[in-house]
Amino acid sequence: MTTPSYTKNLNMNTKSSKEQTRSKRPLSEISPNLRRDPLKKRRNSLGFEMASIPSNSIKSFPSRIPPPTASKSATIASSSSSSSSSSMSSLSSIPQGILSIQERLRRKASVNDNNGQSSSSFAARPQSTVSRSNELQEEYYSLNELYKQQASSYEKLEVELGKLKEIYKNYYYKIDLINDLVHQKQSEFEILEHDIINDVEQEEKLTYSKLHENKIKLDGQFKELEFEMLNQLEDAKQFDFKELLTKIESLKTEKMTVLSEYEKVMSEVNAKLNADREQFSKDLEDKLHPLNKNKQLINDQLINKKDELTKLETNYNELKDQLAERNDSIDSIKHEIANIEQEMNNYQATRKNLELKLSEAESELHEALAKDKQEQREYDNVRSEYSVLHSKIAKHDEHRRILENSIMKIQGKFRVYAIGEDLDTYNKCFAKDTPSSFIIDEFQCLVQSTLKGHNVAIINNYLRGSQIVIDSYKNIQRQQKYIYQCISIKNGDKNTDICDLLNSNAPVDSLFQHQQMVIDDFDQFKQIVKKIDATLSQEIAIHIISTDKSKLMIIDCSRIDPDQQDKILEKFKSNSSLGFLEKLLTWIYHNCSTLFLYEPKTSQSNSLLKFINSIDSPI
Repeated sequence: MTTPSYTKNLNMNTKSSKEQTRSKRPLSEISPNLRRDPLKKRRNSLGFEMASIPSNSIKSFPSRIPPPTASKSATIASSSSSSSSSSMSSLSSIPQGILSIQERLRRKASVNDNNGQSSSSFAARPQSTVSRSNELQEEYYSLNELYKQQASSYEKLEVELGKLKEIYKNYYYKIDLINDLVHQKQSEFEILEHDIINDVEQEEKLTYSKLHENKIKLDGQFKELEFEMLNQLEDAKQFDFKELLTKIESLKTEKMTVLSEYEKVMSEVNAKLNADREQFSKDLEDKLHPLNKNKQLINDQLINKKDELTKLETNYNELKDQLAERNDSIDSIKHEIANIEQEMNNYQATRKNLELKLSEAESELHEALAKDKQEQREYDNVRSEYSVLHSKIAKHDEHRRILENSIMKIQGKFRVYAIGEDLDTYNKCFAKDTPSSFIIDEFQCLVQSTLKGHNVAIINNYLRGSQIVIDSYKNIQRQQKYIYQCISIKNGDKNTDICDLLNSNAPVDSLFQHQQMVIDDFDQFKQIVKKIDATLSQEIAIHIISTDKSKLMIIDCSRIDPDQQDKILEKFKSNSSLGFLEKLLTWIYHNCSTLFLYEPKTSQSNSLLKFINSIDSPI
């Protein structure tokens, strides 16, 4: 049994996954409520680090004002030192945080007042110090605004970080729940597997006991039959056949005499009948000859009268039609004259109406054009979506067919694709309204195995063999030499006719040693296959496409009776080797991957297909 090893592997995988999940540190352990050093603050909630902007680490910006030069006079130096000391003292009195707007305005006013006093007291102060102080003030304002922007962005990032933490926690809890559910389902699977193994062991024991009992019963019955047959053999040895032989010889002689008399009587009767028949036929001919002459004359006169009558009727009808046409033309001309007179009277009104209708038609045309453009855009979008979905569906069908082909290949049974309803016991079942192209695409993976050197046979009673051959060759054609052969098998009352359809219906003796055609052009090959298919009636057509390594064989049984179709299934089941068809089926049985594309028309064909589907393929 392979199930315990499978469960061990599952247990090992689950244990390793548990150890990996335990070794990793869950992010929920990093609580946002714990106090940490603001200088070493890190963002670990998303698995990567983010730079933080701590509120306590804001420092005052260093001054970029160069120191005053020493080449000035003492008075100017003293005044500048006093003003600079006052400004520095005012700056030093600013706290570590950023000042508000009112404090900035008040500081600005005090600075301007100090500047006014210093200018009144010191008239010789240079203009460069004033410009430097203004630059310092502007730089301070710009740095303050930049700080506010950074602080607002920092708050937004903190809010987003909190949301991401909550999202992560929710996902982490969901992952824990899913892991618990997986462990629970795995334990249930192990229990179920153990129960199944126990049930199978009990059934094996019961079947073994029943087989032993049946063997004992059959041995007893065999001994009784053997004893009865021996008794009958002894009775037959003691029986005397001499009297029966003499009676048989006497009856044979009597039979010969009776047959000779019967032949004599029959010859006399036949001679009389022939003579009476000849006389009766002569009398009948003499009476019918004048009657036939009169009949022929009367028929000729009748034909002439009928011809004259038809000529007169045609002339009368022509004259009547000409008169009606002239009257209609006169009426139409009168009507047109009246319409023209009315239109000439109402020309201005009709012109205005026509102009209004023209403007309305132009507006409707513009609306229709705009609507058409919108619908065209919607149509293009829908068509692009459809093409994407169609390509996805095609890829999905291709992968599905590859998987199904590999599964059937692993199972190693003869494949049966059935057409009809309530036929789920086969490999595949198609409804009767399923397109033939879809059915052919379903077994193209099997057909493409010929490219790998495998022989493939398709026994079909539903589709035309020409359609399967053409569509299959489209999928397997490569840059190599392909050879096409085609024969037909027609079962007669006494013998079967096997003809080569590529060689003027010449007789065929061997399986594959008959006329061959190299496939150079696909269109030419298609026309030849269709012509061959059109000439077939009630016979089996066998199409063969072969290379140096493999063969593709399509056996078309769609034109023969259902009884003959059932006989083909029986021959494939029995593997007899009497005629040409039986030899071909045995070769297919031992050398090909075989597919039965069948529509079961009788209960016998249904049971035969079920049996074939249960047989292991030798390949």
